[in-house]
Amino acid sequence: MTISDKNDRMTIIIPKTLKNKLKELAASENRSMGNLVVKIVEDYVDNYSKNK
Repeated sequence: MTISDKNDRMTIIIPKTLKNKLKELAASENRSMGNLVVKIVEDYVDNYSKNK
């Protein structure tokens, strides 16, 4: 699968239970798991930057 020049690929290892929860959340929001994880990380980084 080709990715755009503005994106980069990253591999992570997470517990199966967390993956299953992410899968359920993504489905409930009509998102892909990848899209949900990006949103979660963006929100965390934004919040961290504001509170620093």
